[in-house]
Amino acid sequence: MKKICDTFTKVILIVFIGIFVWTISNAILDYDIIVYEFNPIILSLIISIYIVSIVFFYKKILPKLENIKNLPIILICIFSLLCLFIAYDLRLNPAWDMGIVYNIADTYVRSGTFDNIYLYEYPHNILLTTIYIVLFKIFSFIPNVNNIILVTFFNSFVVISMVVFTYLVAKKMLGNKKALLFLIIAIFTSPLYLHAAIYYSDAISALFAIMTLYFYLKVQESETLKNKVIYEILLGIALFIGLKIKITASFVIIAVIVCNILNLKIKSLVKDLAITILVFLVLLVIFQVFVSTKVISNKDAIKEYKMPIEHWIMMGLKGNGCYDSEDYAYTKANETYNKRKEADRKEIKRRLDEYDASSFIKHLTEKLKFTWSDGTYFAPVKLSISAIDKGPSYEFIAGRYQNLYKYIPQTMHISMLIFIVINGIDILKNKKYSSKDMILLIAMFGITMFLLIWENRSRYILTLVPIMMILQINGIEVLADKIKKEIG
Repeated sequence: MKKICDTFTKVILIVFIGIFVWTISNAILDYDIIVYEFNPIILSLIISIYIVSIVFFYKKILPKLENIKNLPIILICIFSLLCLFIAYDLRLNPAWDMGIVYNIADTYVRSGTFDNIYLYEYPHNILLTTIYIVLFKIFSFIPNVNNIILVTFFNSFVVISMVVFTYLVAKKMLGNKKALLFLIIAIFTSPLYLHAAIYYSDAISALFAIMTLYFYLKVQESETLKNKVIYEILLGIALFIGLKIKITASFVIIAVIVCNILNLKIKSLVKDLAITILVFLVLLVIFQVFVSTKVISNKDAIKEYKMPIEHWIMMGLKGNGCYDSEDYAYTKANETYNKRKEADRKEIKRRLDEYDASSFIKHLTEKLKFTWSDGTYFAPVKLSISAIDKGPSYEFIAGRYQNLYKYIPQTMHISMLIFIVINGIDILKNKKYSSKDMILLIAMFGITMFLLIWENRSRYILTLVPIMMILQINGIEVLADKIKKEIG
């Protein structure tokens, strides 16, 4: 049985490495313009310089910084101040889905009514809407409170909390030195600041994805029954909120389950997650009974407006798989939920029948590039839609000075993918199948497979960017050791 599980793990690693070697190659040499246009020679040169620099920093400079007292706190404070400033400077008017959720919450606080069918169509946004309603109500005692600033700062604190929890996870998994490296990299990871200004589900899902991993690690290390129960309860809460905010946040716990099964630790898995699953189910029932039925109380309206799962799969089969207004109109043209489901299934079959092996591989490559070759995670596009004031941050990111900026996130993102591939190769080569890095890698593999099937966009991977940022650290170490061995 162990041999079968190891073989399955090996297959996952080989497929993962193959996909991302292919994706990185296309991202550099055959880049499709998503946000910015890049010169492949310049991009390759800057990536090479960055990789050499970060390896040098890891080997020569980081050991000297490791023992500086309170340095992690100082770095977190620097990140926090930058995050709050840039988010405020980039603050956005309500627009697209982000704006609809904001406006529904704002209207409810002012009038006590839900007057929008959006949540009947997309019930997965009910929890986010509820969070904003609670937030607006808490601060409604302040005269003339600006809810846009309020929700922008709230989202900034979400991003800051996500970095803090990622640091704590990195510290547990990798040690103090590598966790410190994560914080230094985080300060220069500009899309985190940009998404602090975008008050939608992406940043908050990233927070609860990394919280899920943190609380799972705390469950495993707990030495007393009391602590274990507390962390299992917290894990259940984090899992529930993450899943209800964005389905991809659940890929962390799925990866935990898969890794435990592949390592034949099923009994310990059940022991670790029993209370968690119970808490999750209780919260699910409470949410359905006391929240969802209040927000979308008309069952007939649910049948009239709700979009079927097939709708997102259908969109995922067209071109690069992004949101498509024609597909939306096609689905909505059918009067009931069942008719929409049936129509979408027919269209899915038709689109699959049109592909042969060659064209389908081309389609999947197009989707991979659209998702994984954008180092900004689509933030500048969203910022340009609804920026309130085009201040210094906006001009640098999406305005007249963007050519000075664009290579920074692209270089760091593609370099991160390269380090992740190096880590994956090291795990495969040395058969480190029980390594905790496998949880991170399988979570990343899961979202890759999911987005090859589902509607597709680069901002959707922000949920697992904290996971990816940790996963790259061991890749940096592997490369540093390899260089030292070759030179020495």
